Formats: sequence, structure tokens, C-alpha cells
Amino acid sequence: MKIQGNVPQALRKHLPPEGASSILLVVPRYTRLAMPRHSVRYLAGTLVDHNLMQRIAQNSKIKGLNDVAPPELHVRILDLSVAPKDFDLAGFLTSFSPSVLGVTVDAHSAGAAFEIAKLAPSHTLKVAGGYFPSAQPSSTLKGGFDIAVIGAGEETLGEIVLAQHFLAYGQFKDVLEEIPGISYKTNSKTTARNENRIPQIHLDDLPFPHNADPLLIFNRFPQLEGLTQASIVGSRGCGNRCLYCSGHSVTLGKVRSRSAANILAEVAALYQSGTRTIVFDEEDFMLLHPRAEMTKLLAGLRTLKEQDPTFGWVIETRGDRLSPESIIAMAAAGLKILAFGVETLDQPLARTLKADPRLSIDNLNEATRTAQAAGIEVYYNLIIGTPGYGWQQALSTAKELLKQPPDKAAVGRYKLYPGSPFYEQSSTADRLAVETRQLRIVNPDKDYPTLPTAAMTAAEIKQLEDELEIFVFGLTIARAFPPVRQQWLVALQGIIEAFRINAIYDLFLNSEEPPLPREKLLQSLPKDLQTFSGKRQQGSKGFRCEEALGNMETRKKVLNYLPALISLQLPEESTKLIDSLLENTTVQGGRQLASLPLNQMKDFLTGVLIMLQLSQKRHGQIFTRVIINDPENIYAIAKRKPTLDNNRLALQAERFLKGESNKIEIFGYNLEINNEAQTLTISPAS
Repeated sequence: MKIQGNVPQALRKHLPPEGASSILLVVPRYTRLAMPRHSVRYLAGTLVDHNLMQRIAQNSKIKGLNDVAPPELHVRILDLSVAPKDFDLAGFLTSFSPSVLGVTVDAHSAGAAFEIAKLAPSHTLKVAGGYFPSAQPSSTLKGGFDIAVIGAGEETLGEIVLAQHFLAYGQFKDVLEEIPGISYKTNSKTTARNENRIPQIHLDDLPFPHNADPLLIFNRFPQLEGLTQASIVGSRGCGNRCLYCSGHSVTLGKVRSRSAANILAEVAALYQSGTRTIVFDEEDFMLLHPRAEMTKLLAGLRTLKEQDPTFGWVIETRGDRLSPESIIAMAAAGLKILAFGVETLDQPLARTLKADPRLSIDNLNEATRTAQAAGIEVYYNLIIGTPGYGWQQALSTAKELLKQPPDKAAVGRYKLYPGSPFYEQSSTADRLAVETRQLRIVNPDKDYPTLPTAAMTAAEIKQLEDELEIFVFGLTIARAFPPVRQQWLVALQGIIEAFRINAIYDLFLNSEEPPLPREKLLQSLPKDLQTFSGKRQQGSKGFRCEEALGNMETRKKVLNYLPALISLQLPEESTKLIDSLLENTTVQGGRQLASLPLNQMKDFLTGVLIMLQLSQKRHGQIFTRVIINDPENIYAIAKRKPTLDNNRLALQAERFLKGESNKIEIFGYNLEINNEAQTLTISPAS
């Protein structure tokens, strides 16, 4: 019997009738972003669709299930993100007393999901689905769930519900091995994982998610109030294998697309209900739809746009693969916002992260220019702190942003998600940090661990996040407010120079084997550089990119931050040479030189840059390796601040360019080029 005493009168209508098979689908509470979830609405819509449940029964391997008539199920969705803060979840679960409790779980909400499972009545079958159970089924079961669904859940949950309804408890436990796409407890100590499920039902046959909205117990989403937008999932899965992404654990490497006709039918239904902006919420809009279907889809969207100029849509895709023709076609069909998941604008790292050796930042920049010229707003989604991301990558990203600014950009710290290739490669310590957060933190909004890497400490990653946020905000303000444009351009160049200085010192810090912990390496930096970093941290700390910042407050922020920025004060030509050095050259044996104060480092680099320039003129190429011989003596010479004999240097440079010599002496060093090995060797002068 259902207990209704602790349930408010307004919610009692959602309690199941006596004796009904009931399914409660729960979304843990998020406060930062409370939006309707497609996943649970697709699940709920499937469970209440008699025809779909009949097909699921017919496709089942469980003996006796094929011929049953699906029962009338009482299904509700409880999204705790929009539940009242004082909502009594324990009391509601007791009163609802679900036959099956389904909880959607990701890496952020695992701890919260485990707490929800603990509150369920003892007779309730507890099922978890989503990214976390798909990637970590064993951890999910240890957290208190009976079954972890792996991959898409509509058919799997439907089969679980049917088996649970028609079979006695003992029989149900025995047939779990017949249900593909799950992991489950075989007893109190052991678990089993079945084969992956091959979907039998086409995405076109699933009910539209908004049809399940009446099943929401709480349906007021404040962030959508006043907006006339809704989101659609036109495809599932992704053909890419990005190293940071855990999506493969859910989609299992498969790409499934809906037909253009089916998508347009959902668009039409949403339009009739007042929606004027459609957000395509999928991994990569352009890459996941067959070309013929894309042509039909764009034609349908264009027709709607021509009928109503206020209609528009938003997508996320890979910008480096977009053709100008496709961008122009989408603009004509009403595309308003084009979001690019660029992660980093450092091309070598971007190619690594995307596992794509053909990725081109130039192509991305061209796509951005074409889209903006066509009236489309371009957004970049940037990630910092991945393995391999250091100050050099920050420098490359900032320079590219300044060269070709998007309309907006978001900066996010990298998160180590279970199921991603990076997770499989991660250290025991990093996994422990993530698992501890997942098991102990019940607030999904609480910060995910920022993990140090070989290239950056956690503190450096947080500092970079602040400074890149200032940078992308400055780009926006400089375009929108001409009176403060010059101030912001000065600040942006200052940030670029700050990143450049960090990258220079990293070139020497990382020049010797064995590698040392990053924290220890940073202790060897000179006092002026440590002071410089501290001022930058103080100047950037707490800065948040809020659109509401007015001109006066903007100027104040800039003036407070500018004193933290210092410069190498090199001419533009030398700066280009330094950047070429940073991008293309490694150093061997130079760790001690990372202790040089900035002015002395600048003098040392002058000699290297002279040789770089001479090498370009004589050989048409630059060296890719610098070898420091006798680093202690080189360091001692650099500390003495030797003077430069310009006349002697000119004579040596002339001989070098004529091919009469392969070396010059400058500042008390011999710098010798081996062109075949593309190596510059630096030794103390005799």
C-alpha cells in the first residue's frame, strides 16, 4: 500500500495506483545547469509506448517473453535539479515504492546516484544507466545498484522491466544472463557482464522526447523560462575517438542517425508549440548525417526559415572539416550559432587529442571567417590541462584566437572521465583522485578534480583558466566597445607575452632526463619569474567573464591586471623567431639555464636567435635541436652579463653566410650549426 502522508497534495497524483508496475526515472540534482534531459524522456516515452514494448518483448531471448502483451506501466520522471530544495526524496521514494528505480549517472553525479540508491525501498530493482555505468559497471554495482545498463537504454530497460513484471524474483535473477547490454550482481560478491546490445529499433521509431513531458513530476525549468528554444538529438554516437571523451563507452563506437523526415517532423511539432530556435544536441552535426539526408534536412529547415524569419537553429561540429559551401547552405537554412569543439588551437596537440593527423587550424580559421561573413555567430569550446598541454600550447591558442577571433569562447578545465582513452592511460594516483571524488561527493556541481600533468601543476592550470577567460572576454569586449578596444588589445598582447615567457622557461626546464616532478622544477625558476607569476595569479584571480561588465568596470579590471604583465621587449621579428624556436626546437642539457633571471635569459636567447636567423638565410631551414655542452660553464658565463661586440659579430655573420664557417662566438659562447643534423651546439668559448 502506498504511503501518502509525507507527500504534498500536488504530488500525490504522480503516485502509482495500487498494484501497478511502476518505474521512477531519476536525474540527480544539478544546480548549475538544469535542463530537460533527452535520455530519461526517451526512456519514459519508450516504456509507455505499447507498440515499442511489444517489439522489445518479441525481440527478447527470454523464454516466454515473446508472446506476452505488455502491461500498463506507471512511469514518472523525477528531475531533482528542478525539485524544491526541501524536497523529501526519502519520503517520496517510500510513498512511490517503485517496482524499478532508474537513475541516470555520469562521472559528476555518481556519488549522488549512490545516495539515491540507498534510499530506495528494499523490494525495488535499482538500475543505473548513462556514461558512468557504461564505463564503470563494476563500480556502479558496488555503489548499490542491482543492474548497470551499458550503452543506449531504451530497449535494455524495456526488456528489464518486462522481465521483472512477468517473472518471479528467482526466475528474473536466472534470466538476467539473457539480457544483452547489462552488468549485474550474481551474488553479494560477484558480478557478470553480458554481451553488448545490438539495437533492433530504429531511432525514427522512438517517440519524440517532448511527448514524455507530462510524465515529469517537476517540469519548471527556470533557465528556459522566457526562451523559445528546444533541443533535438538527430543522431547518436561519433566516428571520432578523441582521447578525452568517454562517449565511446555509451555509443560503443556506433553511429546511428535519424532520417531527415523524422527530424523535421519533430522540428514541426516543436515549432507548433512555440519553439523558434532548435539546438541540435549531438556529438557532431555535420559528420553524423548521410549527405543525402543532410540535403533533405537543410531544405526543410530552409523552408521553415523562409516562412518565419525568426526561426533558427544551433549546432556543434568539427570546424576544420567544414566546406565554405556547406556553411553558406546552412546560413541560408537559418543557422544562427555554429559551435566548434576546438579544444586547443595548437595544431600538434589538437591532432593528438582528436587522433586525427589531418586536422588543420588554418581550415578552422577559414571556416570561422566564412561563417561570420555569412552572419553566423561562431563559438569555440576550449579545453585546458589535458596531458601534453603546457604554456607553449596556451601561447599557440592565444595567438590564433587573436588572429581569428570567434564571437564567443568558453574555457573549461580537462576532466579525466572513465571510459575515455586518457582514463585507460592514466596513473593509479589520478584514477584514485577521480574515484574518491565520485564515491564521496554527493553534489554533482562540486568541482571535479584538476589533475596535475607533466606540463602543468593544478595551480598553473587554474591560473591559465583565469587568464584565458580574461583573454576571450577581452576579445569580445574589444569588438563590442570601441572606447576600450586599445586598452584590451594591450592587455591581450601582454597575456600572450606572459604565456611566451612561461613557454621559454619550460623549454629549458624540460631539457634533461630523467624528468623531474613539475613542482620541483618550478622551484628552480628565478625570483623575478616567481614574482611575475604571483602577480599574474593575483591580478587574474576571481575574474569572471560576465556579460554585464560595464565600461568603467572593464577599464578597472584591465588597469588592475596590466601591472602583472611584463615583457621581453623584443622587436616583432625576434618574437616571431622565438615562437618558431618554441614550436619546432627541443633543448638538451639546459635545465640549469632555467634559473637565469629574465634579462639574462633574454641575452642568452639573443645569440640563439641570431644563429636561427643566419641558418634560415644560409640553409633555408632552422635547426630543430639545441645541445648545451658544459651547462655549468654556460650558466656562469650568462650570469656575468657579457657584452656584445657588434663589429666582430658582423664579420662572423658574413663568414657564416659565405659558407666559410659554421659557427660564431657571441657573449662568450661558441654557437655551431650542423646543418645535416639540424642541430645547434652551444659551448663555452676557449
